[in-house]
Amino acid sequence: MSEPSDGPDITLVEQWLSDADGAMEASEAHGLLCGLLCARGTGERRHWLEQVVGEEHLGNAGLNALFDVTVSLLNDPELGFRLLLPADSQPLSERAVALRRWTHGFLYGIGMGGVNQETLSEEVYDFLRDLLEVAKVDFDTDHATEADETAFFEIQEFVRLGALTVYEELNPAPAATTGSIH
Repeated sequence: MSEPSDGPDITLVEQWLSDADGAMEASEAHGLLCGLLCARGTGERRHWLEQVVGEEHLGNAGLNALFDVTVSLLNDPELGFRLLLPADSQPLSERAVALRRWTHGFLYGIGMGGVNQETLSEEVYDFLRDLLEVAKVDFDTDHATEADETAFFEIQEFVRLGALTVYEELNPAPAATTGSIH
């Protein structure tokens, strides 16, 4: 696994899921994890693992490390969180498919988490609605242009920052104490 500041490595996650006969691709599994963490907080390790690889693989060290590093990155004040997608060196069509899978997983996790839409801010509600459109984005081309790459980067960044916003809204940090004693 990469250093926590770098986030998870998709190739390793794919291998861990394959070894455990995982039910989904790495990007979708990571999206599901992020959606569950947004909706229910950090107590979702077992639930996520059961969804992704089943009860018999709850002790999968790699996937448990992915869980831990994802929690850490969602709480990173430097905004180091990133989506688990193929490297920029991979074809744009492959990255677009992975982004769609991540988005599907995230929305599924939010839904499984039982988020009440009526309690969401307008910003978060609109972001979740926009994710439905992102899930339809298609960069199915063998010859991606620079404009295609730029557009994909902007969409990816929109999703990344939106996920952080959802996490922050649904999991507010405890109020800081002043440290003064009266």
